[in-house]
Amino acid sequence: MPRQQCKGCIPCKMRRKKCDERKPTCVACARNVLICAWESESPTSKPYNSGRKGLTTKSQRQVLHQPAPKSMVPDMALFAAPNAIHPQLSHPKTNFLYSFFYARAAQTLSIKDGKGNPFVHILMPMAATSDIVFQAMLAFSGVIYGQQHSDALATTTWEHYAQAIRSLKHKLTLYVDDQVNRGTELVATVLLLLSLEVSNADSDGNAFRHLRACRELVSGTLAHCQNPQLLGFLAEFYLYTLSLLPTSLVEHSDPIEEDIDFAFQILLDNSVPATGVLCGCAPEMFRTISKATVVSRRLYDEFTDEAGPSVECLQERLGLYDYVQSWMPERADEENAMIARVYQTALLVLLLQADSETSDNTMMNELLTNLISLLRMIPVESNTTTVLAWPLATVAPCVKSSTDQAFILQYLGAVVHKYRFGNHRQTEQLLQLIWSRRDLQERGPYCIPRAMEAQGCRFLLC
Repeated sequence: MPRQQCKGCIPCKMRRKKCDERKPTCVACARNVLICAWESESPTSKPYNSGRKGLTTKSQRQVLHQPAPKSMVPDMALFAAPNAIHPQLSHPKTNFLYSFFYARAAQTLSIKDGKGNPFVHILMPMAATSDIVFQAMLAFSGVIYGQQHSDALATTTWEHYAQAIRSLKHKLTLYVDDQVNRGTELVATVLLLLSLEVSNADSDGNAFRHLRACRELVSGTLAHCQNPQLLGFLAEFYLYTLSLLPTSLVEHSDPIEEDIDFAFQILLDNSVPATGVLCGCAPEMFRTISKATVVSRRLYDEFTDEAGPSVECLQERLGLYDYVQSWMPERADEENAMIARVYQTALLVLLLQADSETSDNTMMNELLTNLISLLRMIPVESNTTTVLAWPLATVAPCVKSSTDQAFILQYLGAVVHKYRFGNHRQTEQLLQLIWSRRDLQERGPYCIPRAMEAQGCRFLLC
């Protein structure tokens, strides 16, 4: 009788160690704090059923000492011979953070699953050849692990963060000396560090500094990028982040529109379609956020002035409103189309917020009802819920029903419980503050930055 071949788990194969094949976690993985994954395992999570309704919650899965779903089993091209990828992967805790990024942390950055996630199939290969991207990626992974599980890896996390910052300073100097080939590494690193700060609550405003640095780098970097897939990935990641910036600012004198149009044009001209980093099927809606914010605030200022609103500003709002209202998501499955509709609805609400007399009219009430209905159809476990901070904060000032307010807080609370993101917790507190103060509600499109001032903090609603 032929002897049955011993398969062993993936981490033991990577480390060329003997595996005792104990499941769900072998002795070696338990001892070295590794994710014990098996090539032939069935998924541990059920696929999303688009027919499900209402608020969906599930007890949080324990990642440590639990096999990854089959869709997250590491690509051996990425994970074979880890020491050949980077010498620091010989350290068990660093190796764990690397595996955790693939299995869990990367999913918090994208609405796409598994191999469709560009943070896996574009960023991780980039990290294998770039130490600075590697360090930033591990630092982000450690922050997500600490939020969702424990601070057992905090020291390792912040060691990688410190290495990323030191490398960033050094490579920025080289970049200034016209070594433009380093630009894509710098942009990817800065965007990763920005995401780290946002998810970590960013109490010191570091995310805004990273974004400012990114804006200085992007035009020269993307102009020299020869990889269409990487170009589309970075442009979309940048577009999403920059589009949401005006919401956090009271003044809007910064020429953000030009930078947004630049990134959007790259997506239009790029031979590879948008990768679905965060925009999904709705980059046009993200491109419109900044413009709608400017128009809505200008109209609000004119409505509160004795002279009243100008015909020019009213026409500009009408043109934007018609454009947003007539937009249709393309090449999207049902769930991604719904999240696109959430942003579309929030944009329409933002454009109506300029006029206080529309807060109780039929048009506004229909929009609010539609948004609540969309939320009830998007399970909290969906990957798309990572991008709901902006639309919920934008719509919140106009929600008058205590029932709807309670549902939004319940929904956002479930998202907070799932991801433990700092910016989600800040958004939850922001909504409660807005609903408790009529003076903030009456500020229309200025409501969010004024509420942030009242909270004593400013953060990106990513």
